[in-house]
Amino acid sequence: MNLLRLNILVSIFIIFVIFIRKYGGKRIASYFYSVLWEAIIIKLLLSFFVPIIKMMVASWVLKNESNANEKIKFGIFENLNVWIMCIWIFISICLLCMFVLNYCRFLKRIYKTTSADRFNGLFHISHNKKHIHTKMCTSIQSPLTFGIFKSTILLPQSVLGMTEEEQKYLLYHELVHAKHRDSLWKILAVIIATIYWFNPFVWILVKFFDQDLELRCDYNVVSKLGGKVEYAELLLKFARNSKNPVYLLNGFGDSIVKKELFL
Repeated sequence: MNLLRLNILVSIFIIFVIFIRKYGGKRIASYFYSVLWEAIIIKLLLSFFVPIIKMMVASWVLKNESNANEKIKFGIFENLNVWIMCIWIFISICLLCMFVLNYCRFLKRIYKTTSADRFNGLFHISHNKKHIHTKMCTSIQSPLTFGIFKSTILLPQSVLGMTEEEQKYLLYHELVHAKHRDSLWKILAVIIATIYWFNPFVWILVKFFDQDLELRCDYNVVSKLGGKVEYAELLLKFARNSKNPVYLLNGFGDSIVKKELFL
């Protein structure tokens, strides 16, 4: 499958998912639609990296077999002009570097953190407590989760003034992010956006994928802990101050998510 055909088919499928997402059940969206986005992400990643691996292997084989006449298959790179491919990859690398730089700047800003072991007693609300660290950070206004193998939950100082019930809501929301490895999925989504930067539907995918990850967490919180109205009020409280500067982080209090979930 060449590059043009792949992007046309993927774009059609993205439009289809957006359509059924709009007119389908919202409770299904938090689980089913996020899986569809993940399937598209995997497809796009494999379509890019598998041909590269095959080319590397084939080049090594042909270099060691003088009588080899088999034609190398380039996958989406087949029949692609060399200069166009170089421009494509160059822009992709630049975009990826921008994301990484933004991420590193934020990590530097939140470098000073303190342990939040006082919240470990709330971990009984979830069985997913391995490889999770909870820390307090003065430079954020809403809870954040990042990390792949060892997830870190950052809590703002304002959490100390909340009730135990509100703290449970916040912590469980972030625990669901850690359970589903949402930080990893967000990294993969950023990678496909930088690779297929020329396809606007891929950027739309990233936007809706981010919303559905948050919806999945919100529905988990409500189904596990109840208190839909109280949770909505808590979302509203953080939505006013939620300014998540890095897409690779999982934040709390997205106003769009709040609207879709409770209105």
